[in-house]
Amino acid sequence: MQINIATPKNVGWVQAKLDKIHIDYLWKIIEEGKQNKLSFKSELAGHLSNSFEVEDTNDWFFNNVLHELISAFYNSNGGAHPKNSVESAFRSNFVVRLEKFWVNYQYKHEFNPPHNHSGLYAFVVWMKIPYSSKEQKKLKFLDGLKDVDKKAGDFEFVYTNLLGDISNYRYPMSPELEGTIILFPAQFMHCVYPFYDCDEPRISLSGNLMISPISVY
Repeated sequence: MQINIATPKNVGWVQAKLDKIHIDYLWKIIEEGKQNKLSFKSELAGHLSNSFEVEDTNDWFFNNVLHELISAFYNSNGGAHPKNSVESAFRSNFVVRLEKFWVNYQYKHEFNPPHNHSGLYAFVVWMKIPYSSKEQKKLKFLDGLKDVDKKAGDFEFVYTNLLGDISNYRYPMSPELEGTIILFPAQFMHCVYPFYDCDEPRISLSGNLMISPISVY
């Protein structure tokens, strides 16, 4: 798994391309989540057709992927950490754990408004992207807009820069991003814009990571 660090100005996150063994495992627990039908919609801000809770069996995904990403983020910031230190948590009576894990099915015209997550970190895995931002920009109703303002189907971070201005960082969606995971501070605002002219769902996984006392874990 190749991990990359993204640090635009005063914010940052980590990004990695998952290996096949990780992807196969995620599809497996997605299918199990669909069968269990534990709806997660009431927990979310997203205007989406379906969201189901999934279970990280025996903490496999946490131990094989998330733990490494957390360490990469921590080390890339020279030990700086929002709210708490993961390294301190590991040395004390606290543990980092995956608190909530769910799969989102987003169909055309649906969207996820600007929101943040609870906990210390959050992450997103793009499992299926049935359209491309490049093609979405060609939609007739977007004629006349600047390219930078054509955001149909994209994922976007929204943050305050060092000057106090509202800034953004956009991920143009395409099938090439399938199997990509990003991990970021949970309070980092982000959103997903609606896409059009495609009947297949966009499928993604998300989760929240918490720090909890070992005694209640």
